Amino acid sequence: MIGRKKEIALLNDICTLNQSSLVVMYGRRRIGKTYLINHMFQEYRRDCLFFEFTGSYEMGKKGQIENFIDQVYEWFQVEPKSEINDWSAAFRFLKRTIDSEVERVEHQEKVIIFLDEVPWIDKSNRGGFLSSLGYFWNTWCEVKKNVVLILCGSNSSWVREKILKSSRGPMYQRVTHQIALAPFDLKETKEYLLKEKGFDLDNRAITDLYMVFGGVAKYLSFLDSKQSSYTNIDRLFFSIHGSMYREYDELFSSLFDDKDGVYKTIIELLCTKKSGFSLSEIAKRSDIKLGVKLKTAVAELEECGFIRGVAKYGNAVREVNYMIIDPYILFHHKWIKDLS
Repeated sequence: MIGRKKEIALLNDICTLNQSSLVVMYGRRRIGKTYLINHMFQEYRRDCLFFEFTGSYEMGKKGQIENFIDQVYEWFQVEPKSEINDWSAAFRFLKRTIDSEVERVEHQEKVIIFLDEVPWIDKSNRGGFLSSLGYFWNTWCEVKKNVVLILCGSNSSWVREKILKSSRGPMYQRVTHQIALAPFDLKETKEYLLKEKGFDLDNRAITDLYMVFGGVAKYLSFLDSKQSSYTNIDRLFFSIHGSMYREYDELFSSLFDDKDGVYKTIIELLCTKKSGFSLSEIAKRSDIKLGVKLKTAVAELEECGFIRGVAKYGNAVREVNYMIIDPYILFHHKWIKDLS
């Protein structure tokens, strides 16, 4: 596996602790979060009992719970004796199933519960998912001493606000470890392209690809070493069947509730100037009021790694300019946006 050595070492250390752990992992869409967890427990810690559930995008409470129960059956071949309609009952079913499995196989090592794309499960928290999860952690996971509950999400701002920062939330101060997964750096991207994908490229060609795809693992996995860099880009971005053809719109729709296009408007504006704009300048140039809505959108874009705020040098008033730092966003706006 390329990179992720620190994250793997941390997860391995967590598995040796004589206590339960609540791990939160976040990072942008397609960065390799799911791959990292699955790789970790398939290659390094196969002695752990593992359960995985992934939330579904824009699915209601009923559908999410049905999928959850289906996953319990897929992993343990156990079905509930009665209908389950709420998350409290769903987690009770899970803990009883795991308790029975641990007893049946005389399991002595850690129990890993991996909940992926948590923001999709109950984005507005109207279905009671987080409250039930908090109770599940407090009354069973933490008490057991051998459970590692991993919560994962691409919407970094949601994870931070609902789980890490919310003093009123059921998970407040329960998290024992945080993993903010970043894209590959240029060195790791080179290693991935040469070793994993089998490319024979010089440093200039690798840098060119990095300027298009960034270090996003899934994007890089679409590349075909039998094709030139330019053929790959043409196939992936400009063919209607290309894997990157609709990625830009899907990126925003999956991460943000952007029905009025505020997030895209901010991104498109910042792409017009390398040094970026301040909040007041963004408001003036975009007709978005300088208020909570704009500040929240900018904060979430920064949290997800698309933009960065940099203090203006020499200003008596500490004003921050926000600029685009994501290579894929920049490539899209320079070469693809006008053709879309």
